[in-house]
Amino acid sequence: MRETGLSRNAVRHWLRAGTAPTWHKGERAWIIDPFVSYLVRRLDEGERNATRLWRELQASGFWGGVMRVRLCVAALRGGPPRMRSAPGPVWRRPSPRRTARLLLTGGEHGELDGRFLDALVAAFPEIERALAEVKAFTVIVREQDQAGFGAWLDPVAMAR
Repeated sequence: MRETGLSRNAVRHWLRAGTAPTWHKGERAWIIDPFVSYLVRRLDEGERNATRLWRELQASGFWGGVMRVRLCVAALRGGPPRMRSAPGPVWRRPSPRRTARLLLTGGEHGELDGRFLDALVAAFPEIERALAEVKAFTVIVREQDQAGFGAWLDPVAMAR
């Protein structure tokens, strides 16, 4: 028993049976099996829409899902199920916080974000001036330029 790593009762059971189990289960019945002949007939008649076939099967008492019908129809056709491709990514207008981040960080933006920023600056030209002031202030802080701060502050204060 120790050599096999199996329990004593399992070995006893197998010895009494005269053979080890195969662990092979027979063919499994699917919920769609009673309707396969109907699907074959409808496919031979030229119907190709699995969703329409699923609705017809529902009217006949089938209570399985549409994917089971699609998989069965695909197997009968001899290929993988055809499904609609997922829609591409949807662009959403960025939140105010994300817009500020997009404006203040240099670098590459996605095509849609870049177009949004261009339209925003075109609609509100003062944003471009404010961005220039913020970038100048960033340089002053990074370089710890006290004299430059005074020179920067005067025109900004006058603009208010």
